[in-house]
Amino acid sequence: MAKLPTLKPRLQTLKTSQPISNVTANKRNRGRSWRKLRLEVLLRDKYTCQHCGLVSISLEVDHTIPLFLGGTDAMSNLKSLCVDCHKVKTSRENAVGGAFDC
Repeated sequence: MAKLPTLKPRLQTLKTSQPISNVTANKRNRGRSWRKLRLEVLLRDKYTCQHCGLVSISLEVDHTIPLFLGGTDAMSNLKSLCVDCHKVKTSRENAVGGAFDC
């Protein structure tokens, strides 16, 4: 019987020892508790953009309801977005409500 060919993986393996960057952090959320919450959201969402489906380790954790509109840091109000989707969402928020840096 013929041996089945081995298929090469199409996705990179995520290195769990790689530190999560704080590129989007500001004074409000640079602490250990935010980093832990951010990691929990990324793991829950399987490092996948919740808008376009891109799988990446370079994701933003975004508030569904922005803090300036009364949103919270609850897991149910947080989602993973790729950089491009986050830029689009932020520009839309700025156009309608004037999001500001806390």
